[in-house]
Amino acid sequence: MVGDHTVKKILLITVNIVNNSPQPIRFRNLIREWKKNNKITVLTKDNPGTEERLGHEIEVIKVPYSRFGKVLISVPSINTDKQSLKRNKSKKNKEYLRTIWKKIKISKFIFPDKYIFEQKSFQSAIVNLLKEQEFDNIIISAYPFSMLKLAQTIHKHSSKKTRIIYDIGDPFYGNSVKFIFEPFHSLLSKRYESKYLKYIDDLVVISSAVKNHYHEIFGKSLENCDVHVIEQGINPYEKSIEKHDSNEDLRLVYAGGFYKNLREPFELYKALEVINDRKINLRIFGNIYRTFLPDLSSKKYFFGGSISQIEVMNEFSQCDIIVFIDNAFGIQVPGKILEVISVKKPILFIYENENSPTFEFIMGYNGVVYVKNNKKEIFSGIHKIINSEVQFDFDYDISKYYWEKLAKKYAQIF
Repeated sequence: MVGDHTVKKILLITVNIVNNSPQPIRFRNLIREWKKNNKITVLTKDNPGTEERLGHEIEVIKVPYSRFGKVLISVPSINTDKQSLKRNKSKKNKEYLRTIWKKIKISKFIFPDKYIFEQKSFQSAIVNLLKEQEFDNIIISAYPFSMLKLAQTIHKHSSKKTRIIYDIGDPFYGNSVKFIFEPFHSLLSKRYESKYLKYIDDLVVISSAVKNHYHEIFGKSLENCDVHVIEQGINPYEKSIEKHDSNEDLRLVYAGGFYKNLREPFELYKALEVINDRKINLRIFGNIYRTFLPDLSSKKYFFGGSISQIEVMNEFSQCDIIVFIDNAFGIQVPGKILEVISVKKPILFIYENENSPTFEFIMGYNGVVYVKNNKKEIFSGIHKIINSEVQFDFDYDISKYYWEKLAKKYAQIF
């Protein structure tokens, strides 16, 4: 199929393509390029704003959320005046149940995830759609991991000519965050992936480390499957580098999440507390639990919560130092690392494991100060940047990670 430029019919199956999680961002950008030469259909849950986000060229088929799913999952809604009172009452009841279930952490006992309750409606929609249309390629987004189970349904009801592609960011078995919060996870996830991976034709991962992981652990299930590395991309960023007046606060920006034992910020806070020769302001963005936040009454810190990708890039462009905290273990290479290096600002790279895939990836870029995740090294690293003890060379090319090029690389699978 490589080199075939005929129009392809592509079906993407995803729970959500609207929000700012890595997989929705990934497919919005890829579809923007694919739709130029292919016919794209998106089968997704009934999330407001989907058509507006994708554009009129894309056929969108929405699958309603189940009653149980509406309670477990925070589903945004748009109310009309006539229905608002009734829906608001229903919404309050659902929020009340969600609060209770969050407190007892019910999600830990749902495998593989809470979207498993949406499988039946997805399966019915897929069967009905495949009776009416034939697709050259069907892509399943691993957002969330329960979507892999749909490969069995697609394999059974699709044409033999259809390629079934499973696109995954982080691995399911061996997932660092899952390992921390759900200890029983590994007992089930390996068996789950082994069972359903055999129904796919192509597995798409975002790094060589993840590719090696799947070959090593699931080689038997992937005997008839090709594994491809298509990185998480970025859009060209051309905003000029801004420098702050020396009399202004030194501005540091961190955007991302924190996790106990995996990615913690506390040594960073300790280092900032003892820097007294310069006014410092650390701006923190992301969906972050209060337990990981510093004393926000201090002028040294600002917490802005979750913001869009564009807003993150603007924050990066206006800061003096971008802070990146690497995972202490695991094989994930966060897509955020490409956004960080694309802005071409000094990066304070805080790590635990110098053998991590992310550490290995960023070593080729000259604009980084590497420090272990402890107060002393972080303090020293910040002062190296402040005092210009490190010469940064931002003349590097990252255009191979632009979405336009990655979309073409991906299309070779078709």
